[in-house]
Amino acid sequence: MHSIHTLIIARFFMGLGGSAGVVISRAIVHDLFEEKEAARFYSMMMIIGGIGPIVSPSGEACC
Repeated sequence: MHSIHTLIIARFFMGLGGSAGVVISRAIVHDLFEEKEAARFYSMMMIIGGIGPIVSPSGEACC
């Protein structure tokens, strides 16, 4: 039986799954790199995260 409660619970778990990648990747960078290297890597992650949604629609359009 579908209800609003099922939708809310499903969206909660979708949010957990979606945020896990960000949290885990930041934890890995924190464990592997020193402060200056980690800052450079974080900035690279932010650039890629910002460019991805811009480039993605053009990639879908050509295929």
